[in-house]
This record gives sequence, C-alpha cells and structure tokens, in this order.
Amino acid sequence: MVNHLKLFAIVSACLLTSTSSAAVNLTFGVGMTSKNPLWPKLHLYAQKISEQAGSDVTIKLIEVPFLRIESLVAKGELDGDFGREEESYASSKDSIVRVEEKIADLEFVLVSYSNGYQNGRQARNSRVAAQIGSHTHVRICKEWAMNCTYTNQSANRMEMLRTNRVDSILVALMEALEIAKTETKREVYLSDSLHKAPLYIFMAKKHEGLAHRLAKAIRKVKSDGTFSRIFGQEP
Repeated sequence: MVNHLKLFAIVSACLLTSTSSAAVNLTFGVGMTSKNPLWPKLHLYAQKISEQAGSDVTIKLIEVPFLRIESLVAKGELDGDFGREEESYASSKDSIVRVEEKIADLEFVLVSYSNGYQNGRQARNSRVAAQIGSHTHVRICKEWAMNCTYTNQSANRMEMLRTNRVDSILVALMEALEIAKTETKREVYLSDSLHKAPLYIFMAKKHEGLAHRLAKAIRKVKSDGTFSRIFGQEP
C-alpha cells in the first residue's frame, strides 16, 4: 500500500511539473514584409527575448497588414505586437496589456538620395512617402509641413523614392540604417531625428501573466548589449 502511495505521489509530481512548464508559443504580428531589411533583425530580437524569458517561451513573427494588427491583438487572435503607445491601443486598453519595460525610443527620419533633406526643416513641402494609417507619420508630416503620400509597405515607399515619385521616405531609424547598408545603386542620406516615440510590446489580455517575464527579458537584452549589437544603436 505504501509503495502505491509513493508511486501516486511521483506520478502526481510529474504531472504538475509538466503542466507548469507547458510551452508558450506566441505569435506576434509585424506590419512589414519579410523582404524588409529590418525583418531578420526583428526575428533575431524576438528569439533573444524568448531565450531570456525562459526555455518554454517562443515568439514567432508573421506578416500582418499594419492596419489590422491592433484589432487582432485586442481580440486575442494575435498574441502580441511591437508597438508605439501613441500609435494605437488607446481604444483597446481593456483588451490588451503593455509590457512595462520599454524596448527603445523609436526615432523617425527621412531617407533620400540628396543631402538637401538632411535637416527636416529643409524638407518643408517636399514630397514624402509615409506609412498609411500611422498616427505617428501623420503627426510628423503635419509638424514638419511635408507633402505626404501614404502607402502600405516600406517596399512601396522605396520604389517611389527610386523612381523619383517622392523626394524622401519617412521610416524608423532602425529601418533607415538597414536601407543605407543594403541600397547599392545610389548613396543614401538620412535626416536628423524628426520625432521619438517609445516602443513597447503589447499583448492580448490573456497573456497578462507573461508580461513580467517579458519585461525582465527586455531588460536583460538591453543591459548585456544584445539590443545594440542587433540594431546598431542604443536602446
């Protein structure tokens, strides 16, 4: 009888252990195509966050139209998103949780083939391709009095720049640095920073229990230099 009780205790302990360490597979939406030069770095960053959060956590990135990400996260159809608080989720606060540790301050710059647009003030009334549906891009265009054309993907904006349909494109500095590295046909110039906005992870409410672990993971990859090695800039 004693042996049976011991066996029952061992089996119960095993079941409890396996339940508590069940794998957590998270799917994050990214509003860019996998052809974007920043995509591999975002994928690597997500991997590093997963590793620091624990061996049971994985984060997978998938392409999702920019305008749909917020509603999908709020509904729980997507697990999370790398987002800007000023950009979205204002109307979804009861349905999402923000991981409290900031990833970085996201800077926005102009990318052009002319150093005449290095200073944003010199770009007044210039033709700029910006992200459709982005409150941040609209705000920058209004503040700097730019003549903006709004498109969906950064690849579309680059094509507009290459074909001289616009004078410059508005992108995050992280992306601009990658464009400067990968653009081989012409020399690329980046403007001064036009705007800064904190970048966070937003998650569906059902994952509220993971927020603390992900915050610790973000702090780790910032403090050990992983972030700056991946993106080539300070968080």
